[in-house]
Amino acid sequence: MTDTQKILSEFDEETLLRLIRMAKREEESQKKKEDANPNFIQVSKQSLPSVSFLAAENGLAAGIYFFLTERMTAHNAVACSYQVFQDYFGASKSSVYSAVKLLKERNFFSIAKMGNTNVYHLNSKIVWQRGNNERKFAEFSATVVLTESEQEKYNIAKKSMIKLNAIKSTGDKQDE
Repeated sequence: MTDTQKILSEFDEETLLRLIRMAKREEESQKKKEDANPNFIQVSKQSLPSVSFLAAENGLAAGIYFFLTERMTAHNAVACSYQVFQDYFGASKSSVYSAVKLLKERNFFSIAKMGNTNVYHLNSKIVWQRGNNERKFAEFSATVVLTESEQEKYNIAKKSMIKLNAIKSTGDKQDE
């Protein structure tokens, strides 16, 4: 009889099953920790030449890409307007437009529209934050970045909606 067999023979069947379940839970917990990357962004080694070339060719495009990468959600998404890039980098609208166009053409990200705001979904073959096994899934929750002027417009619109809802709920009619 081996040492392992001797040790195992000292436990009843119920205790052995409990120990096995505990070991499996511990193994699953460890696997989840290994798959999770809460404070890290991973970069594909194969994409580094493209990122390096981008930085040498167009500094604004590289800056915008890293700005988005830093702020992306765990699902690789960020929503913000061109105005955010203009204010942050002190760049003109046409320079921002050209930089964003270059990034999109080179597949650094795809763009979806949300009103007048772009939602940038960064290419998970280049950068990602979640576990490697989750790169193939796309979710579009996003961090929304607003400039100070956009925040003011948002707050005015929000106050107007609250006022409108208050009028509707009380049944009062506006003067025509």
